[in-house]
Amino acid sequence: MFELLAASAPSHVVNVASVAGRIATPGNSTYTASKFALVGWTEALQPEMEERGIYLSSIEPGFIPTEGFPQKNLVADRFMKHLLGTDAQVSAAIMDAIEHRKPQRVVPRWYYLFQVPRVLFPALYRVGLNKVMSSSAGRAASDFR
Repeated sequence: MFELLAASAPSHVVNVASVAGRIATPGNSTYTASKFALVGWTEALQPEMEERGIYLSSIEPGFIPTEGFPQKNLVADRFMKHLLGTDAQVSAAIMDAIEHRKPQRVVPRWYYLFQVPRVLFPALYRVGLNKVMSSSAGRAASDFR
């Protein structure tokens, strides 16, 4: 596969993962693990492939209402509905990653802020995550299906 991409270099591979590939979502451990794996694989492969003219990007959407994942609980919640992004934002992020060879894009962009406490204050982050996930709004947010 990589030979074909290298033959048409410069080329670009975009992996659409999830913000769950950076931030654990209790109650969805299998989903989270698969997204962590995709994000990690993309990051690990980037330097090796870039030498061949193949660029890799991971797009990491948050909650996006789609036909498969309508996010009904979030859409109906007065506060949680503000966490939603759009499929147009995801499409724009994909195009931006390709055009500017960005290795990562989070959608919506402000979701990057969720990573700061996880990295700088992991113990405090875990306490906060547990509190959010035990609330009714947190249970609504964990409804990926």
